[in-house]
Amino acid sequence: MSAVPLRCAAAFGLALLLAACAGTPDAKPGGPALRPLLTAYREARPGVVTGSVSYLQRVALPPDAELQVQLVDDTRADAPAAVLAERRYSELGKPPFVFELATDPARIDPRHHYSVRAGIRSGGQLHFVNHLVYPALTRGAPAHLDLIVEPVR
Repeated sequence: MSAVPLRCAAAFGLALLLAACAGTPDAKPGGPALRPLLTAYREARPGVVTGSVSYLQRVALPPDAELQVQLVDDTRADAPAAVLAERRYSELGKPPFVFELATDPARIDPRHHYSVRAGIRSGGQLHFVNHLVYPALTRGAPAHLDLIVEPVR
């Protein structure tokens, strides 16, 4: 096959891909049309969990607000969850807040249950926390999560 038809075939394939993405209402960066590609990339990094944290309330965070995100092993219900990775982020700006947690892949036991926790603190007080469990890494759980935190009551 000569170089010209090969280039034409590549250009045609790229045009089809772009047309498919452009024709969907969710074809923005990170939207559902692109999630399979992004998920495949993220799952190729053992021991790494990525994602975002958002809240639904229309409020600005104080300048000293800090986001804390943890990857925990919560397999045992009768014991405190073991923290495998933790990150803190300051100077948050507006949500969503992107995070990445990394741990040694050898510490991940496929029989265990892992989840991600998030909280936003300011002035020494917890203001937002996730109330739902967000499983990660094992038992079919994803390596990329979009967490929603809610006000602490």
